Amino acid sequence: MPRENYKPKRWDLSELIQILSYINTHFELWYENPHVACTKSMETTKTSRGIKSVYGKVHRMIKVMDDYLKTGKKSCDMVIWEDKRIYEMLEKICTRFNERKGQESESSTKKGKKRGRKRRNELTGGIEKDTIIINGNVVMNKKVKLTTSIEEAPQTTNEEPRESREIAAGQLNLSIPSVPFSVEMIDELYNKQIQKAEHHVQELLNLSKNSIDVRYKEVRDLTAQIFQRQSELKKMIDEVNDKVEKLKDFKLLKVTM
Repeated sequence: MPRENYKPKRWDLSELIQILSYINTHFELWYENPHVACTKSMETTKTSRGIKSVYGKVHRMIKVMDDYLKTGKKSCDMVIWEDKRIYEMLEKICTRFNERKGQESESSTKKGKKRGRKRRNELTGGIEKDTIIINGNVVMNKKVKLTTSIEEAPQTTNEEPRESREIAAGQLNLSIPSVPFSVEMIDELYNKQIQKAEHHVQELLNLSKNSIDVRYKEVRDLTAQIFQRQSELKKMIDEVNDKVEKLKDFKLLKVTM
């Protein structure tokens, strides 16, 4: 049964300042778990309010301030604009929250790029950009350089000179392919593959970030709707109780007459 003549308890400025001061000082706790931070603030400030009341009030005030910082439009929550201390603490909380969120997004982007480079190295076998492979021979810095060594053996009258033997060995180890190619063609192909890989990684990162932002907005909007409905319900209960009291007075007056 609803309580008769129920009226929500008004928030005192000192009460709000104490709670916001605790959250501002313990911002990391608020960022990781707002409900726990509100519970701790209640224990510290010795408030008699419930966790739903404290969390709802803090959440609404932070949302109002965040909207104001993004759009420049003020809502009807007058206490924020009337008290400088409350305004400054809410502004600091919102600023730190947005900075932290941006840092986490940037960190995720860097990790994605690092994973992309690692994946490219796995695909190319760790071969550098200026490396060319010809018939299984790795040639660095766009220069074909082949060194052969043949163990020294006693010279005989039938042996060819050492220089001739080195050239013959080189001809056996290196055969130029019949298909024409150039360093520019290889670089172009390499760059296209790199761009495709980076584009794919960026798409995945954007998809994850957008999903997180959408979820976060849905939760915030749902919470705001819940507290709005709660406030409307309380107002309706007060109106019903008032009408019941008037009806009682009317019946009593009628009986007396």
